[in-house]
Amino acid sequence: MAAIAISILILLIGIISLVSLPVEQYPDIAPPTVMVTATYTGADADAVMNSVIMPLEESINGVENMMYISSTAPTPARPPSPFTSTRAPTRIWRPSMCRTVSACFKSTIIPSISIIVSLVGTFAALSVAGFSLNILTLFALVLAIGIVVDDAIIVVEAVQAKYDIGYKSRYLAARDGMADVSMAVITCSIVFMAVFIPVCFMGGTSGVFYTQFGITMATAVGISLISAMTLCPALCAILMKPSEGTLSEKSFNGRIRAAYNASYNAILNKYKKGVMYAIHHRWMVWTSLGVAIVLLVFLMNTTKTGLVPQEDQGTIMVNVGTSPGNSLAETNKVMDQVKAILDETPPR
Repeated sequence: MAAIAISILILLIGIISLVSLPVEQYPDIAPPTVMVTATYTGADADAVMNSVIMPLEESINGVENMMYISSTAPTPARPPSPFTSTRAPTRIWRPSMCRTVSACFKSTIIPSISIIVSLVGTFAALSVAGFSLNILTLFALVLAIGIVVDDAIIVVEAVQAKYDIGYKSRYLAARDGMADVSMAVITCSIVFMAVFIPVCFMGGTSGVFYTQFGITMATAVGISLISAMTLCPALCAILMKPSEGTLSEKSFNGRIRAAYNASYNAILNKYKKGVMYAIHHRWMVWTSLGVAIVLLVFLMNTTKTGLVPQEDQGTIMVNVGTSPGNSLAETNKVMDQVKAILDETPPR
């Protein structure tokens, strides 16, 4: 029961973290910059510094998460005094072909539960790392589904193999099945994590994107390893059981199995014929390879490239200015007129 308790704890922490995660389109590439420009007509640089810049700096300095502030008073003739303050977010990171399983429904439940635990638990790592739910992290989670399910399937197949050779005890089948595949599961997961972790050390703008993608993938794979080594064997011992004799061909499960085997054998026979045809016509294989390489080079040179796709946000910026000296009430009337014109404009 300890394995189930660990998985429930991972789910709870992941759900709590999911509620607190911010939602954005893209990760924060650079901290926002705020610029303030003030004009003191007729004053020299010293007067601007003492009367404008220093009071503003004293008021703004100490704002939470500010990285730096700079101020200048360029010329005595027209002394604007811009200063720039940059506020940073709380954290900135740069940096087998399978065979038929007799109890197919129950065998499907086990990988499904493992996927849920792995993906939901990943939200906790995103929260700790200061990431957000954005296109990169969500894409990594979608891609991780096809990876994290492998570990659970390997465990289920190993336990079912023990049942097929005559095991009657659920505990012994789960224990011996795990003994056969534990090293394979651990090795595969470590290899997957080794692929994604190095991208965390990339710098620049692209590094920000790939860091969040890589950490999300590596975390999901790591949690799936924990789930495969703890939760999946426990679920196999609880849900799976040895088959009781041979299935009747007229039973529902027997018909399902017969239909699956017939379809599988038909596809396998066609695949064998295709492989044999390719072996006896090698010139077609080499020609296809050459054409594929030529197309690859051509498409790489002609396809447009970019860090992120260009997206139309459907936003129109309107800058409205009124005559000097107009009151706020007059400006609001003008803004209402502009809004009315925009509302009456049909979309295209």
